[in-house]
Amino acid sequence: MVSTKKTAMVEVLKKANEKKKEASSITPYFYRLPHLKQRLGVSGSTIWSWIKQGKFPPGISLSQNVTAWDAQAVDRWCADRIAASQKEEV
Repeated sequence: MVSTKKTAMVEVLKKANEKKKEASSITPYFYRLPHLKQRLGVSGSTIWSWIKQGKFPPGISLSQNVTAWDAQAVDRWCADRIAASQKEEV
């Protein structure tokens, strides 16, 4: 049952990535830190720690005080984590 839910989630993420790829050919799409914290359910310090450890895509400096993340890179990271967790269950 859990595997079925995760498989469905992977498919949803793949479809979302395809739509974003179409849109990104026109304009890049970014996530800001508050969105990432909510989406991933972790704190900002955890995200920064993952980046420092090379476990999460690095942010893109849009200006001196503004950092954002490439939406496609984050979505790929999420899909990879889901796929990795499915392999661990088998």
